[in-house]
Amino acid sequence: MSAVQSESTLESKLDTLECHFTWDLRSSRCELLRLKDQMLDFGLEGNVWLGPIYNLQGFIHLQLGLNEEANGFFTKAAEVYAEQDPWRVVTYGNLAWLHHYQDKEKESQHFVEKVDELLKENPPPFQDELHPEVYAEKAWTLMKFNKEKIQLAIDYFQRAIRMQPDHKEWRTSRVLALNYLNNCKENKPDAEVLEEMRHAREEDPDNLFLAAVLLKQRAKNGENVEEEVEELTRRIMENPVNSYNGFEPLLNLHEQVHSVDEAIGLAEEALRKFPEVRYIKKCAARCYKRKILFHKKGRLEQDLIQRALTLHKDLIGLYPESLKIKIDLPVILSKSANGQHEAEQMYQKLLEEDLEPLDKQMLYYCYANYLFFERMDDSRSIHFNIKATKIPEQSLYRDRSIKKLEMFGRRGHRTAKEFLKNLKSREDQHAIDHFQRAISKQPDNKEWRTSRVLALDNLNNSEENKPDTEVLEEMGHARKEDPDNFFFAAVLLTQRAKNGENVEEEVEELTRRIMENLVNSYNGFESLLNLHEQVHSVDEAIGLAEEALRKFPEVRYIKKCAARCYKKKILFHKKGRLEQDLIQRALTLHKDLIDLYPESLKMKIDLALILSKSANGQHEAEQMYQKLLEEDLEPLDKQMLYHYYANYLFFVQKNNSRSIHFNIRAAKIPEQSLYRDRSIKTLEKLARHGNRTAMEFLRNLKSREDQHDFQEIQEEATGWRRSRSPSNWRAVKD
Repeated sequence: MSAVQSESTLESKLDTLECHFTWDLRSSRCELLRLKDQMLDFGLEGNVWLGPIYNLQGFIHLQLGLNEEANGFFTKAAEVYAEQDPWRVVTYGNLAWLHHYQDKEKESQHFVEKVDELLKENPPPFQDELHPEVYAEKAWTLMKFNKEKIQLAIDYFQRAIRMQPDHKEWRTSRVLALNYLNNCKENKPDAEVLEEMRHAREEDPDNLFLAAVLLKQRAKNGENVEEEVEELTRRIMENPVNSYNGFEPLLNLHEQVHSVDEAIGLAEEALRKFPEVRYIKKCAARCYKRKILFHKKGRLEQDLIQRALTLHKDLIGLYPESLKIKIDLPVILSKSANGQHEAEQMYQKLLEEDLEPLDKQMLYYCYANYLFFERMDDSRSIHFNIKATKIPEQSLYRDRSIKKLEMFGRRGHRTAKEFLKNLKSREDQHAIDHFQRAISKQPDNKEWRTSRVLALDNLNNSEENKPDTEVLEEMGHARKEDPDNFFFAAVLLTQRAKNGENVEEEVEELTRRIMENLVNSYNGFESLLNLHEQVHSVDEAIGLAEEALRKFPEVRYIKKCAARCYKKKILFHKKGRLEQDLIQRALTLHKDLIDLYPESLKMKIDLALILSKSANGQHEAEQMYQKLLEEDLEPLDKQMLYHYYANYLFFVQKNNSRSIHFNIRAAKIPEQSLYRDRSIKTLEKLARHGNRTAMEFLRNLKSREDQHDFQEIQEEATGWRRSRSPSNWRAVKD
C-alpha cells in the first residue's frame, strides 16, 4: 500500500471514531477562549465528570493551537479510567486525532488500533449502539459546549440511562438539561420535569447544585421552601469554591425567596471566607449588577455602586477573555455619580476593537440598550440594533436586537420599520443564495434551479404586485428544463397572466395534464385553481374542483381545495342572493373537512362563517362560535378565534360594540401574530373614526407594551428574569 493510500485509510478510520473531533463541535476562537477560561471554575476534586472535563479541555486547547497542553489533558483523561474501561473510547479517539494533526501518523494509527482493540474486547451492550459511557460523555460535552444542542444531549443521556439505569449522575444531568430547556420556553416549571427533578434529588442527595435548582423551581411553583433553603445554605457555604457546588443557583434562590440584598450578603460572607476564589467574586459581582439595574425607588448608595465597580474591575483581570464583563462595567459605571462620560469612553474603546462577528453582535446590542435607557437616544439605539442585526450569524443577541427593532417599529419609528421590511427581503435572498451555491457545485440539478426561481418569485411577490421581467425570464428558462413540474408550470402561468399575457391555450393543456393525477399538494392542483380563478372565474375553479372530486372522491387534499373555492365564492359574492344549494355544498365540504383535519381550528371557524350565510343559519353559527369560545385554546388560537368572531359580529350581526370587545380581547393576548396585528389595525381604524372605546384601549395598550418592553429589555440585558415594573419608563418619542 502506498503512503497516500495509507494516509487515506487512516483518515477514513479517524472519521468513524466517536470523539470530540467527530461530534461537530464548532465555535469561534473567542468562544473557545471563553470556554477555556470558564472551565477553570469547574471543581475537579471528587467530580464524576473528571474524564470528560479533561477531554473537553484537551479539545479546546488543540483548537487554539496549544498542542502540548492538549496532549497533557488527553493523557490525564486516559489516566482517570482503567485500561479497558469504555470511557477510554473517546479519549483514545481524541489522542488519535491529536497525533494526526501533528503529522504523527504512526502514533495516530496506534490509538486507532487501541480503540478497535477496546471495542473488540468490550463491545457495546446493544448492536448498532454506542457504549452508554460514550453516550453520556457526548451528552455532557454538548451541554457544556453548545446550549443549542441541549435536546440532543437529553436524547443521548436517555440512551445511556436505558442501558445503565443505575447511574444516578446521568439521570441528574439529564433532568438539569430538561429543566434548562423548559426554562427557555416557559416561566413556570413543567409539572413532569419538576417530578423528575424530585426523583433525581432523592437518588442523588449529595448533589447540592441539583438541590439548589430544584428548590428554586419549587419556589417558583409557589411552595414554601424557606426551611430547606436555610439547611442547604449551611451545607453549600462550607465549600462554595466552584461552579459544581451549587453556590450560584443558591444565590439565585435567595434572591427569589428573600431579596437581592440577602444574596449580596451571602456572597460577601463567602468572599470573606475565600477572598481569592474568582468564581465567588464573579457570583458576587452578578448580585450587585442585578441590584443596581433593577433598583426602582430613590437613589442608589454610591458605596454600593463603588463596590460593584471594584468587583467588576477585578473580574476583568481574572477573566481576561470575557467581553461580557467588560460590557457590564460601563453599564454600572453609568449609574455612578458623574460616571456617564467615562462609561461612554469605555464603550467607544470597545467599539474600536477588532472583534469577531458574534462578539460584535453582543456589543452592539448592549450598547443599544445603554443608549436607550441611559442616554435617552432612540435614534442611535436603533442604529446599533440595526448594526447587530446586519451581521448575518444567528445568535441570541441578533434575535434580541430584531425584537427591539420590532418594538420601535410598533411605535412608529420609520427607520426601524423600513429596515425590518428590507431584512425580510434580504433573508429570502439569503435562501436564494444558498440554492445558488448548491447549483454552482451541481449545475445539472434541475430541481434546485426550479426551487430557486420559485423563491425568487416569492420574494418578488412580497415586494411588487407586478411580476419582475427578469424573474419571469428565469422562470421561463427553468420551465423548459423542468417540464414535468406542474406546480411550477401553474405558478408561471399565473405570473404571466398577471403580466397581461394571453395564456388560455396553455392553461387548457396544463389543466388536462394536472387533472390526470392530482392527489397531493405537489402536483400543482391548488395553483391551477388559483390560475383558473384569475384567468376565468371562481365558478370555473369550482367546476374544476368538483370534476377532480368525482375522479378522486376520497382524497382529502382535493376536498380542501374545493372547499376553499366555495368559501371564496361565498365571501366575495357581491350582487344578489347566493343560491342555497351552493351554500349547502360548501357546508357539506367543510363538515367533512373537520373530520379529515380534526386539529384545524380554522376549518371550524370557516364552517361557522359559511353557516351564517345560509337561510336562518345565523343562530346555529352563533352557537358554534360560543362553543368554540368555551374551549381551552392556546393563546395564538384564541387570537385567531377572537379576530374572526369580531369580523362576524361586525359584518354579519352588525354589532359594533361586541366586535370591538373581541378585537380588544385578541389584542390583549401579548403573543405577536397576524391576527393580533389585524385586530389592532381594525381598532386603529375605529379610533380614527372617533370610537372612544378603541381609542382608550389603544392608549392603554401602548402604555402596557412600553412597560413590557422595558421589563423585557432589562431582563435580557442582565440575563435575569424577575417580575418587576419600572418607575423610570418613558414614552418612546417618534
